[in-house]
Amino acid sequence: MCGINFFLDKKNLQDEKIIQQMNKAIFHRGNENSDYFCHQNLYVGHNRLKILDLSSEANQPFLSEDKEFALVFNGEIYNYQHLKKELLEKYTFKTHSDTEVLLYFLMENKDEKQLNGIYAYIFVDLKNNTIKFNRDKLGIKPLYMFENDDYLLISSEIKGILASRLLEKKLNTSQILPYLYDRFVEKNQTFFENIIPVCCKNERKINPNLIFFESEDKIFEEEIFEEIIFEEIIFEEKKEKSKKNIFTQYTNTQKINELDNLLRQAVLSQCFADVPIGIFLSGGVDSTLLLAYLQENNYPKPTAFTIIHEKKDIRFVSEDTNFAEKAAKKFNAHWEPVLITSNVLDNFQEFVSKIDNPIADASFLLTYHLAEKASKTHKVVFTGAGADEMFAGYHRHQAFYSYLQLKKIFGTSWITLFKNIPTTFLGRKWRKLVEKIDFHSPTTFVHFTQTHWQTNKNFFFNIPTNDNLKWALEYERANFLSEDVLKINDLAAMLHSVEIRVPFLDNTIIDFVDNLETNFLLKNGKKWLLKQLLINKGGKEFANRKKEGFGMAFGEWTRQEKYKKLIVNTLHKKHIIFDYLSYSIFIDFWEKHQAQKADFSNEIFGIWFLAEWLNQNFN
Repeated sequence: MCGINFFLDKKNLQDEKIIQQMNKAIFHRGNENSDYFCHQNLYVGHNRLKILDLSSEANQPFLSEDKEFALVFNGEIYNYQHLKKELLEKYTFKTHSDTEVLLYFLMENKDEKQLNGIYAYIFVDLKNNTIKFNRDKLGIKPLYMFENDDYLLISSEIKGILASRLLEKKLNTSQILPYLYDRFVEKNQTFFENIIPVCCKNERKINPNLIFFESEDKIFEEEIFEEIIFEEIIFEEKKEKSKKNIFTQYTNTQKINELDNLLRQAVLSQCFADVPIGIFLSGGVDSTLLLAYLQENNYPKPTAFTIIHEKKDIRFVSEDTNFAEKAAKKFNAHWEPVLITSNVLDNFQEFVSKIDNPIADASFLLTYHLAEKASKTHKVVFTGAGADEMFAGYHRHQAFYSYLQLKKIFGTSWITLFKNIPTTFLGRKWRKLVEKIDFHSPTTFVHFTQTHWQTNKNFFFNIPTNDNLKWALEYERANFLSEDVLKINDLAAMLHSVEIRVPFLDNTIIDFVDNLETNFLLKNGKKWLLKQLLINKGGKEFANRKKEGFGMAFGEWTRQEKYKKLIVNTLHKKHIIFDYLSYSIFIDFWEKHQAQKADFSNEIFGIWFLAEWLNQNFN
């Protein structure tokens, strides 16, 4: 929806150019209005993408009538109409925006657990000389911060902080290996020293007249990967262990009906906008199910944007083209194909130049181009992001479930047996399984999530539950979903001033899943609950199609002489990356990939992305 910035000047320079520079750096996030508010040594900036209440009255920074409170806000509060009813007795509203509702909500110091939406905000209370800033509990909307003895800077993007020119760019080298292994940096880190994400579920206050930062929670210091504790986000033990699961007494049909009602309502509540809403449609379970709900809610014929490939590339990617076109026709959408060819690599350097924190996932590039096409006609699109993480939809979830079942029946003896099988006698999938499994269950799951750069490393996690499957799915949500999927969706789309909404991550859906027995999610296979819903709506052929990733024929394109040369020239032996990763390992992967003895597409894309980004930012 927008881009927000904040600057606390502890040196009292009284320079408004700084907040102007910050706004300019992230103007793409809201290119329809840019403004800022200042009070003494405190500056708040906002770039607006007009989605709800298109009038100038809803522009931000949004001030209270007495000018004692100010708000800049990025995102959407889906239940704002309900919250508004509770505020009508005390406040007179001049807009029909959710921004004004959120301002009064925060002025009343109400419980933020009531907020259902995707949001990041900075709230200034001049009456008590404090500010508060926060994000939604999954961190769907980003917020970053930098602080030293002289300044506190907060922005929707890292580039907003860098644009202040108040800090020196320093590479956080500790994140190179986590990036290569996991595809992204550690949760509370970035590739820049001293710039960190504002923690989800965090509430901090500062006093603008003080130099030192005050916090209700600890400020996160650098942590090694093995010591991360995940309960800060969503890993909370049930308060009453003896309390029965509220869904236990229900039959499968009742659970499916309950989920059906919740998803229908989630889609309906997220349809509010004064602009048309489109959808990124793959023809898979998640996006097709959302399209079916749009039809059930009588939403006017939405535009469905789909990545398609040339015929020669289809065998290396997916069958999305055929399924998406059929889904659009069945569920009454206007289908808009977006052709992706190897030419996207010709503009790879330009793409990299716009990224402030790389993620080793080719869907980053695809989402960027998909959003570029959508931006010609739309400001808002739905995606099925989060469905796999919430409803156990990845192959690794099923594999880990099977691993736990075997371990329960046979103990660790079968693992010993598997480890002793010569891998030369095994196919690719079985060989991968043997390489990844470990006697320690959490280590096994982490291995399942990682690239081939990382092998045979043990992890020692503080597991707050004896349910390993539950831990694994929560680990997935706290890491891959938060640090890969959601960050890619936000940045890639907002670079084209497009807001992505994710109905599968509505608060009501999160609560529903959290109250299910973990095994129930996989009792009939991966993502069976969503598949059954889609079948009930006449979408059997989409529910039963093979699970395919959102990808491109990158592995095949790297074998073209043009791109082969481009990648090798970037990844020369003296590149800083090879101070942390053995160059011989890269060459081994590269040669096997070129000879088609193995597929290291993900590893090559990730290391090339980072190498090019480092060249542009730290050379």
